[in-house]
Amino acid sequence: MHNSKMWEEFQLGHRSVREELHATVNDKGEIMLGANVARKFGEHRWVRLFWNNWERKIGIKPTGVARENAFPVVPKSNGKHLVIRAGKFFRYYAIAMPCTTAIHAEFDEHGMLLLDLNMTRKATRSDGLSTLNRSAPSNASKE
Repeated sequence: MHNSKMWEEFQLGHRSVREELHATVNDKGEIMLGANVARKFGEHRWVRLFWNNWERKIGIKPTGVARENAFPVVPKSNGKHLVIRAGKFFRYYAIAMPCTTAIHAEFDEHGMLLLDLNMTRKATRSDGLSTLNRSAPSNASKE
């Protein structure tokens, strides 16, 4: 009989990642809001960032004006995603992302976007080639 404490159940299921609410954060502290999150987030130009150290959650709250502690929201070139360059925030709270990381996102009852750092996974390209060696096979015939 197996010990169930040693097993972790795969939580993503069969749904496409494109259906999820998620954001990614890279090693520079750039937060990219996925298309579904961006659509629900709306067309806000400035946000305030919050940190809950106890729950390890980042809060993102829209603000109508450019305040001293606000960060600009920049539309990604494809128009579906939004980027928040928050390197200073990540350095201040010593939050390190060694690689581009996908983070579960949800909105609370007050309209704050919550990024849960307890629910992350390594972000990979959708073509599945991000970690493959793209060079010619070593067993190619030599002429």
